[in-house]
Amino acid sequence: MDLVFPDGNEEELLQEAEKLSTEILLCYEQAPKTNPNAKTAILITNKKDIAKNKKKADLLIAAAEREFFEDKRIDGIIGFGLNPRKDHTHFRKSITQVEAELAKKNKLQLFYNLSDIHTSKNPAVVLGRWMQDKRVLKKKGITGNIVSGAKKALDMRDERALKDFWDSL
Repeated sequence: MDLVFPDGNEEELLQEAEKLSTEILLCYEQAPKTNPNAKTAILITNKKDIAKNKKKADLLIAAAEREFFEDKRIDGIIGFGLNPRKDHTHFRKSITQVEAELAKKNKLQLFYNLSDIHTSKNPAVVLGRWMQDKRVLKKKGITGNIVSGAKKALDMRDERALKDFWDSL
């Protein structure tokens, strides 16, 4: 499944997903006014918004912050490796083993957004953090999901390309 962020172009994204034979999840910052013909998700940035948005979408996705790992109402986490702080010598500032354990316990889906690499000021740092995350997740018996995070139809990728990228890390 691919996670995309529509900007009023839902039909275009749905058509491209059909061409790629990919199932997509439309992710919005606020509950959509219309009900598209695909699964929807809402991106949660504030813990107070969880209760009012729980029934308005199929999934609730939150930023990679510790408070959201602990909340059982959240379905997925996105935005790993984007912490602006400098990394330590022996480990990166991304998912910790405690957060990975919480994700496993709460059955969270972990989404790694490919467009974060393109929009990052330092994509090498983000890739390095993702590589470390992959090791931590493997140690805990969890799998991460790489998604295109496309806003336009041309930015979408098929499932095989996304899987190959994740495997290459």
